[in-house]
Amino acid sequence: VCSSDLIRRNVDLGDAASTVDHVARVLPQASGCKHLVIYAHGGLNSEEDSLKRVAAMGPYFEKNGIYPLFLTWKSGPLETIQDILQDTARPLGMPSQGIADRLSDAWDRTVEVAAANGGVKSMWRQMKENAGLGAETGRGLNLLAGALKKLEGMQIHAIGHSAGSIVLAYL
Repeated sequence: VCSSDLIRRNVDLGDAASTVDHVARVLPQASGCKHLVIYAHGGLNSEEDSLKRVAAMGPYFEKNGIYPLFLTWKSGPLETIQDILQDTARPLGMPSQGIADRLSDAWDRTVEVAAANGGVKSMWRQMKENAGLGAETGRGLNLLAGALKKLEGMQIHAIGHSAGSIVLAYL
């Protein structure tokens, strides 16, 4: 029997490396599946929308003997704009945590001009940057690659939807 016990979001074994190894190697190998699929969802999707997709797709993979490992990231339009604002605030000495609550009227106008001039192009650039950062040593994609190298007896398949293909390219 092949089972992933969908959805597991809050696995915490004390450190990131142990947690990623458990989710990407230990659980798939214990599942009885011969295949592992890594599905990276596209950009400009909220976390909630991504989790709905996971819940809808996961059972179909399992019924076909495929252990699903979904890579979901907060890349909805509002989440991405907040990331852009936080990245902009750091060099200006503004606090990066809770920045949306701390914006002054002048800063609001600056953000409006930046969003109007950058639009979707800046959001796409932000998603590509975030995917690249995830591949750095000790970060999520780097840890995932290490765990996948240790898998035994499973074929690995990768599906990337839209910006998810960028994530998989870094992986």
